[in-house]
Amino acid sequence: MDNRQVVIHYTRQRGEMKMYMGLMDNVDNKIYNVGIYVRLSKDDFSKGKATDQEVSESIKNQKNMLTKYVMEKSWNIVDIFVDDGVSGASFDRNNFNRMVDMIEAGAIDCVLCKDQSRLGRDHIEEGNYREKYFPSRNVRYIAIDDGVDTFRDTSGNDMATMRSAMNDMYIQDTSKKVKRSFDTKRRNGEFIGAHSPYGYKKDTINKNKLVIDEEVSHIVARIFAEYIEGYKEGKGYTSVANGLNADGVLTPTQYKKTKGNYNNAKARLGLWSAESVRRILTSPTYMGALTQGRTLKKGPKVKSFLNIPKEYWIIVPGTHDPIVSEETFTVVQELIERKEKYPTRPSIEGHLLTGLIFCADCGERMTFHKTNRGTTQCICSKYKRYKGMCSRHAIREEDINKLVLDDLGRIASKVVDVQKLKKMSVGAEAQNQRANSIQIQLDKLKNRVEEIRNIIKSLYTDKVKGIVSEETFIEMQATFSEEKTVVAKKIQQLEEQEKKADKVERKANKRLDEMIEDLVNMKEINNIILKELVDRVEVSENKEVMIRYKFSA
Repeated sequence: MDNRQVVIHYTRQRGEMKMYMGLMDNVDNKIYNVGIYVRLSKDDFSKGKATDQEVSESIKNQKNMLTKYVMEKSWNIVDIFVDDGVSGASFDRNNFNRMVDMIEAGAIDCVLCKDQSRLGRDHIEEGNYREKYFPSRNVRYIAIDDGVDTFRDTSGNDMATMRSAMNDMYIQDTSKKVKRSFDTKRRNGEFIGAHSPYGYKKDTINKNKLVIDEEVSHIVARIFAEYIEGYKEGKGYTSVANGLNADGVLTPTQYKKTKGNYNNAKARLGLWSAESVRRILTSPTYMGALTQGRTLKKGPKVKSFLNIPKEYWIIVPGTHDPIVSEETFTVVQELIERKEKYPTRPSIEGHLLTGLIFCADCGERMTFHKTNRGTTQCICSKYKRYKGMCSRHAIREEDINKLVLDDLGRIASKVVDVQKLKKMSVGAEAQNQRANSIQIQLDKLKNRVEEIRNIIKSLYTDKVKGIVSEETFIEMQATFSEEKTVVAKKIQQLEEQEKKADKVERKANKRLDEMIEDLVNMKEINNIILKELVDRVEVSENKEVMIRYKFSA
């Protein structure tokens, strides 16, 4: 008996009703509401050099293939979700997220892809959706080319995990190749950034070359000049930033937005910060030496970046016209280095938590503010300077002081052994490692001295017995005696280092003893002592306080 039945299917493209004669799918006898998912990035092509037309054609082919599959099954197409030009390394994609939202709403009970790599190339995330998320939502997942069907027992399912891992390896391999290619271009003095540094723009003919942007280059020159002038009065990055904000100068991110499609969450604030000023002042790009590689992506699947130490930056001189002279740039670097080397010593007087309290939301420092009632509050400095850019985050100084001191007291009361508290110190482990390293080297060198003594003694015995000639003995004795002298000198140097280290450690331990004594007894606690123990204190809008210590509490 023919168990086929008529199924009415609505075709969106033509806006008409059509009737299909098709077999009902025998997996729990239902017609599925399908979300077709299509994705492609240029990295999916050989060497990542696909044209826009090739990418568009591939998207079209995927749509046609998947739509045909659904039609043959007589299922319903809820929507076609397309992420065009988006990497499979991340699952944070606009249309993928929209599809998940519709799954959560119960509108989709089947997800259809061309193959597993279209869903994503991160094997952990892909496996999580395939093995956990879709089954938990009773959603059928089909990757046609790979033979994956989570509602059937197929050989494709058996290979799914291995195939997903291979897709992941593809990301890693592509990432390494791209990085090597970019590094080569950087070392050749080619600019490879998506957006040019503030003060410059890309050459209209050669996109890998920078030319001066006359609209804002004078702002860069102003930043260098004001930093040099302000240094004489003890001013720094913040003072320069405040001046730019007072004059309504657009930040680099705001300026980029006026020039095209540039999305950055920080751009909404429209404020210059000490950090944005510092980045300009420390970039050799502004003296005509293209500087790249200042940050490094943590991984092919991670969006965050690490700051790279200056000695590893890729700097190529003479690649473009400078905005400031080499002399001006050098002077600024010397002033910055001098300020960092000889910072203003924090005062014991004043507020207990000066320089330690930060807004948990915007990251700016909290400042102290006296109310009409005579009490002192800590409030967000960004809110104080620019109303509407953040909220007050107000908390009484008395309350936050008590919170911090009580928590330190709690930690101290748990540590009965003072030595245990010393070990918690952030520098203790490093001191131990240095001491152990010196001792290991000393032991090796002293053993070598003893070996040389025994060798010379043995040579003398062989000479007496006639085994070794007088000439050979004298030559070898001279060689080993010379080595012994060199080793003895190294031992002396290391022992001097050890003495200095012991002296420094004794001084540090004495200081730490005094700090611990004050901490345990809750007396003579001041800002300097707190800065030795506390990294930062963060205050949220609802007055939640997070204390981050410089040791493992």
